[in-house]
Amino acid sequence: VPVALVLAAAWAGVETLRGVVLFDGYPWYLLAHPLAEWPPAVQSAAWLGADFTGFLAAMVSGATIDAAAAWRGRRAGRVPGVRVASAIVGGLLAVGLPLLGGRAIAAVDAVVADDPVAADRDRPLRVLLVQTALPQDNKIGWPLEDQVASLVRWLEMAREAAERSRRGEAGLAPAAPDLVIFPETMVPGFGFEPSVRQRLESLGDVRADFATAIEQLAADTGATVLAGTVHVASLDVEPVPGGGMRYVAGPRTNAVTAVGPGGPIDRYDKSFLTPFGETMPYISAWPWLEQRLLAVAARGMQFDLEAGPGDRRLELPRADGSSVHVAAPICFEITVPATVHGLVQGGDLPPADLILNASNDGWFGDSAGGRRRHAQIARLRAIEHRRPVVRAVNTGYSMVIDPAGRITDRLGAGDYGTMGLEGVLVADVPRPGRQPMTTAYARRGPVWPFLALGLLLVTAVAGSFRRPSVSG
Repeated sequence: VPVALVLAAAWAGVETLRGVVLFDGYPWYLLAHPLAEWPPAVQSAAWLGADFTGFLAAMVSGATIDAAAAWRGRRAGRVPGVRVASAIVGGLLAVGLPLLGGRAIAAVDAVVADDPVAADRDRPLRVLLVQTALPQDNKIGWPLEDQVASLVRWLEMAREAAERSRRGEAGLAPAAPDLVIFPETMVPGFGFEPSVRQRLESLGDVRADFATAIEQLAADTGATVLAGTVHVASLDVEPVPGGGMRYVAGPRTNAVTAVGPGGPIDRYDKSFLTPFGETMPYISAWPWLEQRLLAVAARGMQFDLEAGPGDRRLELPRADGSSVHVAAPICFEITVPATVHGLVQGGDLPPADLILNASNDGWFGDSAGGRRRHAQIARLRAIEHRRPVVRAVNTGYSMVIDPAGRITDRLGAGDYGTMGLEGVLVADVPRPGRQPMTTAYARRGPVWPFLALGLLLVTAVAGSFRRPSVSG
């Protein structure tokens, strides 16, 4: 069995176990992720997904070992045919995949160029991405007065950017934004549930005004505001021993809520909770055990978020009367191929026009590497579905990624933008047009992980039947 096949099958099988099976799946630091830096090399993600691209990369690596073995055999007077064949296949992959990738990128560019953007219904989406810069330690202990000050500042930033967009001062043609997007959980408070807002108003709590302020921003800009927030389904109060009262929140979800001038339009609740960050795999089935482990290992941390239903999109109105369908994977969800596929393709609505990734990357602290890897994964999701991806991220990196996985707009300097910068990115995102692009991956879904496990099994069985060499 050639090393190329053994290495690729073993690598793909391990990545499947780690990224899909164990601990609900933690698909981080996979082989294909850093390859997103060179888009021509990763266009094969449109065939069977980024995991398949990693498999092909492992095959090329293994083929170099086979080539070296064949060269050594040639010098010894015997050339193993299987090694030669593996080396040839590896060479063809190393040369052919980037060439095919370049043709695929050219095809994407041709489709985008031919889109009837002159027709109003197909004009590009004007997005306004608010990048906040709230450190994670401040977010965990976020005093109410700081919540008010931060929200007021961010709203004013958004209004000023929307006005510059209307006047054509953002480096683009004059136009009002279609979407104003805030990062994950950066809109403080308890969400937009009417009964919760009424309860806060009755108690004279200033947080009742947070939802009103977002609605006013929608009215001022003429845009739909996508607000990353914690949605609370109900709110009550109870007395605290020794005097005073405290809030008792009903079911809570990590949500992106679409808000217009008249109030909420639609909402997506995060459906894949982050392992070890929002849920504890396996252990969360026993709340008493989860609480004891948290008390020992992460005192003060609570896993109290509910998972949403998944496989749905936001249907958002535009000023011209048309609508746009948005898949909105939140933070870590962009790393989970099956979740993103369900959000883009599943449900009753047409496939998504756009993938929105609202995220809080303040968890990475001062590390640029974690933020960069998060963005690399988002680039692969764009290729898999041939859909643009927009990222609004606390502490960076906020950007626009085209359907070929290239970063077309970013906030700040550098390849990915500027970490820790507070600001607003205004950009145009092409619509899919009358003939939206599709891919084999989009049609079939993430089937490769299961094929990889099967290939690993077949390779192991084939290796076990290898005839032992006879010496003497």
